[in-house]
Amino acid sequence: MGFFSRLFGGDAEEKNDGNESAAAASGSSGMLRTSRNGGLDKTETLLLIDKLNAEIMVLEEAKKARDNGAPYDLPQMREISMPRQVNKGGFAEEDVASYVSQLVGRIEQLRSELGC
Repeated sequence: MGFFSRLFGGDAEEKNDGNESAAAASGSSGMLRTSRNGGLDKTETLLLIDKLNAEIMVLEEAKKARDNGAPYDLPQMREISMPRQVNKGGFAEEDVASYVSQLVGRIEQLRSELGC
């Protein structure tokens, strides 16, 4: 494989130590692309992702506390609403939907491990 192919990810099938790369395994490039026409509001998207990541961190801390026998509190479940549409320069909807669904899946997994 040439330098530019590796630089620009031309071979998504390449293996790393016998395992597929995380981006190839998840089916996404691991980034939020900007859409020229339309898309989702960037600020609202980043705020949503930040809230979801914060909830994941709290749940992971609660899991560690539970495993160590310490008391812990669980955050309330939040309603998730997708960011509003913009006419120009927003994030591509399919990228946002994919990333948010991955984060929500992680939250659901942690909640099920905690028994809630």
